[in-house]
Amino acid sequence: MPTLIRRLALSALLLLASGGVVADWVQVEDSPEDGGYKTYLDPKTVLKSVGLVRVWTFTDYAQVQVAGGVLQFMSIRAQHEYDCRQQVWRTLQLTAHSRNRLQGRVVHQESEPGSWAPVVPDTAGDVRFKLLCRYL
Repeated sequence: MPTLIRRLALSALLLLASGGVVADWVQVEDSPEDGGYKTYLDPKTVLKSVGLVRVWTFTDYAQVQVAGGVLQFMSIRAQHEYDCRQQVWRTLQLTAHSRNRLQGRVVHQESEPGSWAPVVPDTAGDVRFKLLCRYL
């Protein structure tokens, strides 16, 4: 698994560095978990300052996601913050949309920063952490 994560991070880094990136969003994850989803980040939104990195991401799900037994959504746009020194991260803002590609109604919105959580090694979150904190 660590080799796969390194390859994903390297691929994302190469996509970000290439002049051929057409869209604002760059795919950084393609997972079969939770029925399948893809996560993208917007390299234009990467902000670094004193060990902290902020970035906007969006996640598209292949199947309807249900939260709290009632909330149904197909995509999420979120701003995340990473503390590169402490190896923790949190969500600053989030909107959940009823359809893919951030289309449809906004079915949930959060504007208060979440709690800091550790970056778990050898996960998709670890790939994003390494990409943002080490390579960009």
